[in-house]
Amino acid sequence: MAELEKTAAVDVATTFPRFSSLPAELRLIIWRFALPRRVFEIRRETVCLKQDGEVDVTEDVDHDSWRIRSSDLVAVQLAPPALLNVCREARKFALRSGSWRCVGSHPRGVNRVIRMATWFDPRTDILCFDDSASQLLTRRVTERNGLVTEYTNNPAITRMYFAGSPASPVCVSLAALAGSSGKFLVEQWQRKRGFWSGVPRYLFYHDSILMHLGRSPKVEEFFGKGVDRCHTLLVDAQDYAKLRRLRDLYVEESDSSFFQRRVADWLEDIINLDEGYSEQSYLDLRNLWLKAQDDVSSSAPILSTDQASAQMRSLIEPGAVLHTIQQFNHDDPWCRNVIKAMPDMQLVVHFRLCITNHDESLED
Repeated sequence: MAELEKTAAVDVATTFPRFSSLPAELRLIIWRFALPRRVFEIRRETVCLKQDGEVDVTEDVDHDSWRIRSSDLVAVQLAPPALLNVCREARKFALRSGSWRCVGSHPRGVNRVIRMATWFDPRTDILCFDDSASQLLTRRVTERNGLVTEYTNNPAITRMYFAGSPASPVCVSLAALAGSSGKFLVEQWQRKRGFWSGVPRYLFYHDSILMHLGRSPKVEEFFGKGVDRCHTLLVDAQDYAKLRRLRDLYVEESDSSFFQRRVADWLEDIINLDEGYSEQSYLDLRNLWLKAQDDVSSSAPILSTDQASAQMRSLIEPGAVLHTIQQFNHDDPWCRNVIKAMPDMQLVVHFRLCITNHDESLED
């Protein structure tokens, strides 16, 4: 009897045959919550690992099509959500703002160029990039839809392809503000119709963690599954409960050959309020924003002329030096005015799921 009751409870929890009888307003709300919340990362090097009719060279990964690769960190272009294949009403809802977006092209053979595209929905997806998306290749200045660009491979160029629909949230790494791309982003912020125009929410991250995990239910709880999987996860730095769960996930399920104790301890430090992680991250953000200005008045607001008093953590290994961050006197009138005009940016922690499925079954 108890077993029958348990089975019935499962049926009630997982099926709802009278869904079509719900009012249209309720059905639309359900479809909205069913859309995946994903992050599209813009990275510099774009490669295709598989073409129709070619030998499959991705036997150890659980997805195919296009990938964007830089070093050993790989971000995946987003596939159409599973909601498109549920029914006509769900498909119509998903197509209201989500669609294929061109993000560039890639040479393939002689006199052949392959158009690259990603699915993107500005209502639910976030556009994210770091310093790897910018190269110092000077070209003539171009302008399109109010966006002035000096570098052909600047991440803002990809933003052009998204300009035909409502702007999405944008997340930028501190590393992207440390060099020439930082000056570009600051300059665009000062324009009425620059890169930041219409962006509903601004985010930034100081640190990134690469997760070498399998595809267990616990992993899918965070990153999703199938076409709705998001290989990049941005977690509010104040969401200590979720950060702790991700820390436990890293400790319990990370591939032993890739597991690093210091990364787990590093995550514990982020959660520890006494470490002042958020305070230091915002301090670094303000200093990098100040450094990216073209009109630094004098050396008076600069505290560390040798640029060696602070360090920025690596995107791969915590504690490694990526950039030195010049310190400014934030009480200086010029600094106060610049900081006051900065965008209000939310601090997040960046997690990237390795495209390789590290389930033990694949190793057997």
